[in-house]
Amino acid sequence: MHLTGGGQEHAGGLLSRPSVQRAVVCLVLVCVVGLIYGQVVHHEFLLFDDNHYVNENPMVRRGLSMEGLRYAFGFHSKTYWHPVTWLSHMLDVELFGMDSGMHHLVNAFLHAVNACLLFAFLHTATGAFWPSAAAALLFAVHPLNVDSVAWLAERKNILSSTFWMLCLLAYPWYVRKRTAARYTALALLFVAGLLAKPMLVTLPFVLLLLDYWPLGRISLGRVQERPGKKNGRGAFRLEGEPPGRLLAEKVPLFVLSGASIVVSSVSLRVGGMMVESSLTPMVLRIQNAVVSYSYYIVKLLWPSGLTFYYPFPESALPAWQVIGSLTLVASVSALVLAYARRAPYLVVGWLWYLGTLVPVLGIVQGGLWPQIAERFMYIPAIGLFVCACFGARDLAARSRAAVPAIACAAAVVLVVLSGLSWKQVSYWKDSYIMDLRAIEVNPKNYVALVNLAVYLCNKNRYEEALPYLKKALEAHPTDNVVLSTLARVYRGLGRQEEAMRYLEEAARYDRQGVEARYDLGLYLAEKGDVDRAISQFEQVLGREPHHVLAHYNLGVLMAKKGRLDESERHLRTCLELKPDEVDCLNALGMLLVTRGKPSEAEALFRKALTVDPRNADAQNNLRALAGKKQPGGAGAVPDDSESIRRRLEKEPGNARLLQLLAVRLAGKGDLDGALDALGSYMKLRPDDPAGYYNAACVHAKKGEVDKALDLLGMALDKGFSDWRLIETDPDLDHARTSPRFRRLLEAHRGAGGADGAPRG
Repeated sequence: MHLTGGGQEHAGGLLSRPSVQRAVVCLVLVCVVGLIYGQVVHHEFLLFDDNHYVNENPMVRRGLSMEGLRYAFGFHSKTYWHPVTWLSHMLDVELFGMDSGMHHLVNAFLHAVNACLLFAFLHTATGAFWPSAAAALLFAVHPLNVDSVAWLAERKNILSSTFWMLCLLAYPWYVRKRTAARYTALALLFVAGLLAKPMLVTLPFVLLLLDYWPLGRISLGRVQERPGKKNGRGAFRLEGEPPGRLLAEKVPLFVLSGASIVVSSVSLRVGGMMVESSLTPMVLRIQNAVVSYSYYIVKLLWPSGLTFYYPFPESALPAWQVIGSLTLVASVSALVLAYARRAPYLVVGWLWYLGTLVPVLGIVQGGLWPQIAERFMYIPAIGLFVCACFGARDLAARSRAAVPAIACAAAVVLVVLSGLSWKQVSYWKDSYIMDLRAIEVNPKNYVALVNLAVYLCNKNRYEEALPYLKKALEAHPTDNVVLSTLARVYRGLGRQEEAMRYLEEAARYDRQGVEARYDLGLYLAEKGDVDRAISQFEQVLGREPHHVLAHYNLGVLMAKKGRLDESERHLRTCLELKPDEVDCLNALGMLLVTRGKPSEAEALFRKALTVDPRNADAQNNLRALAGKKQPGGAGAVPDDSESIRRRLEKEPGNARLLQLLAVRLAGKGDLDGALDALGSYMKLRPDDPAGYYNAACVHAKKGEVDKALDLLGMALDKGFSDWRLIETDPDLDHARTSPRFRRLLEAHRGAGGADGAPRG
């Protein structure tokens, strides 16, 4: 293996030892990353992707498990196939629970590790100490890398890059002694990286570049000029190992890259994320890809106006931008090729940048694709850092007098970049700050406008959310997400007719005709319009037959209509698609109880408790079943209120009958009678939070908000934790208008279960 240029000073003493110098650099890298990113310990989970990856993902929240392992290696909607990343999030939960700060610190730790590994590779491969340290420092502190680190959902980027760096270290190790064992180790690291994120598909290409520099396995030799011939002057030939052998050596890695591309493409299609060219024309994608090369360089040199999302262009880009970017790329390419022998790092660094950006240029798009994304530069920027740092070394070597000036300039650049990064990290503290910053950078950023509106809706700040949604609607008047969120705002404001109108508009413009229709079905179900809700859910299944929650909600609604066979069919289909769906386990269990199958129902309730040991509904259902098996408790539970009253005369201590009577009376509109029954129930079971919750719902329906919130607080104090039900239960609509409602939830927030009500 060829080592290029030392540049290492030997001043004597302990610090002159290479191992100590390397340790000092790594310590500096860790400290710098800690100073910049230590603040993430106070950061929250974001509404943008963090919820999908961690805090609202039931499989991840359970930590490591066999079910989680199967989930990690499965295909899912709205995400790529990256099982190692899923497992890393599950490990975080296993170690830290739902402490968002600790999850973020893991990202920061991995970034520090990546910086140290980059330094170790460059120093090992080139022998150049200071350029390697400078490139690693630039990588550690540059603001373009902030969203990869401070955004928890970008764990896939950070983690896959750790394997990328390990592959870089393993490759020179393999080249020194080419054995099957060392190649296998390299290939396994590569596979692990691909399983964390398919961004590593370009690694074999980069390894070919490293064969040229710094490993020197192949080089450019000048063609000897023949006597009397001048046409050979300036021409070059390849020397060293045969190019065919080097290429054949990478074939297994290229095969792995191809397999990863195929699997990723399939996962995008299965997950419904693939953006068709009919929606984003290929000509526009190519134009944006060309311009992106220049745009990223500008961001690298002048990192201002950074944000989490840059909306993709909706129309053709100006010709001057496309031509200008092509000219820049061609000019720089010609320049570095002219210096291919004198400064081989320029060729390698520049081609590294051009090549590693290819997978994220947007030619193939999945999900909400941006115009550019700072996180996409995490690996490609290294090529430009190498060009800059090794170029500065060569410049210093030509003029000793320039060394102090170069050192001072480097120090200033690193300090300024560190300050900018520290400030940029603060914008990722929570969704509110992140979205406000994005809107400040680009007031027409409709994704940030909608995200901020959703955040405000979650805080019941509907009036504040409305202006942001109206701005988003101006930018995208047919966007079903904007329309659905507007419907949510108007519902929160009590303007039900406008809410319905926007939901219907959302369903009409929903490209897949699924999610907006599903939301509309939920709203109709909450209003009690069961027939229209059923129609919407059936349309959802017509377009997406495996929609788990549509099957669940249809099962619940069919039961209300008395269509028990259809109800059971949908609930069983739901469990076939998702066997650990707790709500469905409870709902099907209750249905089977009414159909005279208590043993099968009991098995379902027990399975629900296996999935969620704190699930109140499963606990109550099992207690009710146990009561039926006791002497005097046998027989079918009556359905009408008069029959229940007569039964209660014989069994005044039957808490289950009292609960059922309250439900029947509330359904008939006899709210006072329902409260009397619940009062008796709570005397029998003073520690059951369900009684207090149901009483809170009845008082809320009567408009007695303060009394409802008193009882809701008591239910929460006693362990009621079905947050999804609390947030969506239409019986609590009046209570949600009170600021006290949100304070109660924030004071008691924790893990919980769910019930058998229609839900999203």
